[in-house]
Amino acid sequence: MLPGFDGFELCRRLRHESNLPILLLTARTTDADKAAGLGFGADDYLTKPFSPTELIARVKALLRRAYQYTEPAPAVPPLLGGPRLQLDVGRHVAFFDGRALPLTQLEFQLLHALMQNPGWPFTRQHLLEQVWGYAEPLGEETVTVHISNLRQKLGTDGPQIIRTIRGVGYAYEE
Repeated sequence: MLPGFDGFELCRRLRHESNLPILLLTARTTDADKAAGLGFGADDYLTKPFSPTELIARVKALLRRAYQYTEPAPAVPPLLGGPRLQLDVGRHVAFFDGRALPLTQLEFQLLHALMQNPGWPFTRQHLLEQVWGYAEPLGEETVTVHISNLRQKLGTDGPQIIRTIRGVGYAYEE
């Protein structure tokens, strides 16, 4: 009974975007409504009126199941890079020649994307999708500007560390 669309549609949209636990709390009580809600991706279905104790128990059960079945995060290597440029992914810090490198969030993510596959050429479009989440090629100049900023922060060695692969894009090499 939401404005614009109903809870089933909201449930469908949430399930499409995320794997979060979904509990439908609704006045719809028929078996067909319950089946529809669960079919749209809900993990549980509770009808009004309800007991606050039951609601809390169901939420706890959903969270318990969600955390039990999530896969552990992959081990993050402590440092990426070579002898001169290193990226500490866990602490979100970059070092160049032993000194902390002041990077913006986007510069860090861009460098991280490049350093995960040393020597591999990345197109501007791929970097745009991976770092910025854009699917359209409209902002490829944004990648060029951020690469330029990174190179400036790396000094005279910047163009050798982040190489331009003519006709393709960029690659990290050290």
